Amino acid sequence: MRSLLVLITAVSILGCEVRLETIMPKAQAGDPSAQLALGRLYMTGDQVEPDTALAVEWIRKSALQGNPEAESLLAFAYERGEGVEADPFLALEWHEKAANQGVVASYAGVGRCYLYCKGMDAKPHAGVTWLRKGAKEGDVEAQALLGAVFLHGWGRTTVRSNKKLAERWLKAAAAQGRAQDQFNYAHMYYENDVFDDFALEPLRKSVAQDYPKAIVLLATMYRNGEGLPLDPAKAVELLSRDAVADYPSAQNELGLAYREGNGIEQDVDESFRLFNKAGGQGYVEAQYNIALAYLDGLGVEKDTVRGYAWLRVCTAQSHRMAVRERGRRNDDINKKEFLQARKIAEEIAATLPGAWSEE
Repeated sequence: MRSLLVLITAVSILGCEVRLETIMPKAQAGDPSAQLALGRLYMTGDQVEPDTALAVEWIRKSALQGNPEAESLLAFAYERGEGVEADPFLALEWHEKAANQGVVASYAGVGRCYLYCKGMDAKPHAGVTWLRKGAKEGDVEAQALLGAVFLHGWGRTTVRSNKKLAERWLKAAAAQGRAQDQFNYAHMYYENDVFDDFALEPLRKSVAQDYPKAIVLLATMYRNGEGLPLDPAKAVELLSRDAVADYPSAQNELGLAYREGNGIEQDVDESFRLFNKAGGQGYVEAQYNIALAYLDGLGVEKDTVRGYAWLRVCTAQSHRMAVRERGRRNDDINKKEFLQARKIAEEIAATLPGAWSEE
């Protein structure tokens, strides 16, 4: 979903230049168009210090007077919790007001609320109806969401998967140039083992925009020779880009390359450093590789207890390979070490993002 700043910036580009000294008195006098324009300025930091909460307050004043564009932007604010506390019910209420006045961006907003807003009773058929309406109007968000719904289905039988419709709408979204949509369109083919040029083209376009998921996928294809010539060095080149320097799955994949000496000179110390960077961000695949490093002494001094502790962290997240490895290694530690590992696992978990529990 687009951020409120992105939405406001996109709309502002289409409008005429506004000056603070011109619109401020009009906004204070109650002009809804001026109030909306002032809200944009505070959101973008144009001519004023950026202030999201104040921006939303001016947008709200405009929305309360029935300005449809302001209604839509206020809905996005409630949906994302930008400048106000997130509230899915208010998000839906304002999206519906805007959509009923013809604001296309809110067609997707209504559909998204019906399908995905937490705390609300889902209305998938109504959601799909609104997404379809927005998609037919050319709204990229609606096209992308509708394609995703048809790709995976919604519920077991509520909205059935339809690959042809998924392809149609994901392709339409990708054609509008957003990197994430180009990736999603290409990934649909990758999941079905289709590697023709028409699938690779949108992936390469996404990579050209430095979209991290696309970079990792293309690197994976080069590493495994999937639809492309086997080229581990090219995979390493992609994974070494600045665009994915802080992206955990890229860090993990690059760590594997260093550990195995695949496409680059073997360096287990560097592999362990990369696993730690990714694992510290909560990436469980990297956490599993940290466990193996401690258990086998790869890039770090061998420490069976700490390795077992990392396995516990991974199994608490239902990592299948960690579950098997933990079972295989149970005989490697005694009861005292087992208790030590449990304590260490709790200490590790306290440093990781998100809630964690072995229960």
